[in-house]
Amino acid sequence: NICIIEKTKSCLHNLSVLLQISKNSIFKVGKNFLCWGVEFQSRDSRNFILGDNVLISYGISIWNGDGHTIFNENNKVSNYSKDVIIGNKVWIGHKAEILKGTIIQDNSVVGACSVVNKAFYESNVIIAGQPAKIVKHGITWDPRSTSSLPQKA
Repeated sequence: NICIIEKTKSCLHNLSVLLQISKNSIFKVGKNFLCWGVEFQSRDSRNFILGDNVLISYGISIWNGDGHTIFNENNKVSNYSKDVIIGNKVWIGHKAEILKGTIIQDNSVVGACSVVNKAFYESNVIIAGQPAKIVKHGITWDPRSTSSLPQKA
């Protein structure tokens, strides 16, 4: 397994990366990663790839597999593990669940308590819900609190 965390100006609070049951998995995080409480669980040699300037809140679980095997009626495996790919400048709200096969594009936001279980190929969106879907297009976001920004009249 390979674990790469690029240079960051922030503290990494409560970061848990569990790769112990996988082989040849890659956990790669870009520059300026910030997290408050996230658990990554790897399965079956699958990967986690996160871009630059990713901000993750607390109570987050990110899994690239299910942990147990499910067979269909023909005794074939139906729940193979898949990579999780998160683009640049993505904000993941508290208590979100990010599951296998998730792809989140650049400059996007995942709403609090969302369950993301598929690939999203549009950037500048808010993804929210259970299961998650795009709820707003054409957004951008700033890591500063609204109280630190000038008030509009």
